[in-house]
Amino acid sequence: MMAASDLKSSKIQKYLKDLSPKAVESLVRNLERARDTGSADENVELILDASTGLLRGWEPIAEERPRLGSRRSLVERHFFSPLDEFLINEVLPVKQEARIEREALDRAWRWLQRDILPVDLAELLKDSEDEKVNDQQLERKIVQVRHRAIDAMSDYLEHLSEADKARRNLTIEMGGERGYRNLTDILKIFAAENWLGPFLDSIPDVVSDHELREGGRMLNMVKRLTSQHPDRVAIVAVALQRRAEHTASLCSFAIRLAGTDSTRALSKSEFSPFIDVVMSEADRLCILADEHRKYNPDPVAFARALEDYRALVSSIERDLDLKVMPQWFKRLAQSKTQVSSIVTSELGNVHDLVLEAIEVPEVDSQGNFERNTEVLDQAVRALHTLVLVGKSNDIFAVNDVSLRTRQGLEQALEYKTRSLMSTLGTTVGPRRDAVLMALDTAIQFSEIYYGSKFAQQLRRSRHSALAKEPELVHQRRGVA
Repeated sequence: MMAASDLKSSKIQKYLKDLSPKAVESLVRNLERARDTGSADENVELILDASTGLLRGWEPIAEERPRLGSRRSLVERHFFSPLDEFLINEVLPVKQEARIEREALDRAWRWLQRDILPVDLAELLKDSEDEKVNDQQLERKIVQVRHRAIDAMSDYLEHLSEADKARRNLTIEMGGERGYRNLTDILKIFAAENWLGPFLDSIPDVVSDHELREGGRMLNMVKRLTSQHPDRVAIVAVALQRRAEHTASLCSFAIRLAGTDSTRALSKSEFSPFIDVVMSEADRLCILADEHRKYNPDPVAFARALEDYRALVSSIERDLDLKVMPQWFKRLAQSKTQVSSIVTSELGNVHDLVLEAIEVPEVDSQGNFERNTEVLDQAVRALHTLVLVGKSNDIFAVNDVSLRTRQGLEQALEYKTRSLMSTLGTTVGPRRDAVLMALDTAIQFSEIYYGSKFAQQLRRSRHSALAKEPELVHQRRGVA
């Protein structure tokens, strides 16, 4: 039987392999930050080990890598590398300027190969298979072709109007109007590389909340940059959002940039794209939470995504008077409704999942038994969600569901834990080990729900029960 940790590690690796290298790199940064601040969960080391192992596997090794096939496949990736800070895996309900859906890159690449730079890109791919062209030469050629692409794309797109057949065909090829906007965003960021690159190089990988809320250096840098490029504020906002310690700090940063406490005045200022970007992140976290619930084997990832969403929305509502801005208010309300629906679905099964997870497993004739790790993970996830929702009913708006769920769960968990503790004192052999495993699971659930102090009391009772010989043994000795 595979150990629980091995099974969990296998599930995590399977999940991570579906992500891009950039997404895994971002995950690693966030987990390391959580670990350093002491807010990481018990599975963080497993996820970090799997993530860093995958990243090592993706890294090209100068001496050992197979040059031909791997270099050809990396040409597209290096060509689009200036977009790394702007790519997202999710499809947002509202397209945000400068946030580019990753799936748009393949469509853009095919279009560039066929219509814009067919000769240049063909030569570039040919060079990638030529061993006489070293890596540094190939990278320089990629940069040169990308610079030519900026002019060629600009010339092509600026002569299109919405009524043109060519414009309609390109929109269809890009996957619709949203895809066309992704394409124009690619061009904007490519064209901004000369000033955007130095800006990103001059700021830290993590811009602190203090710097965004109170510091002067970042404020002056962004004011100067946006005054020089007033039509590219969204690009600066997205770039800064990716580096911000917490996205929510961009609200107060935008207020400081605009020099006003009025949400209405902020919405009319050139810095309103900062708030649009914050709203887009709330949308993204809503989608991410749903994806974690459906696909992520880590049982606490869903609750962690919900906590990220809760913290962001709470800060938005604290820093901004959204009632005076119906557009922002409506957008946030829609994501809150979506999250509420997701949470309601999650809480619907928590009672049954917890009871199933602490059932004593059947013991076979050889004394073996198995833990249902899938049910255990689902129960852990649902419990973490219930605890989080209890702290933030104003955000998740599931008060009635939460209250009913809590009442039933508390009664069931208390009764079942007491019953298992009693059964432990009357059971011997492998069956006793199975009871002990179920009891330990119940104590784990109590720790999640009630906290560590209550769990310590239960563990002391467990220790006392283990120290006693089962009554059945005493009865047998008396008969003998």
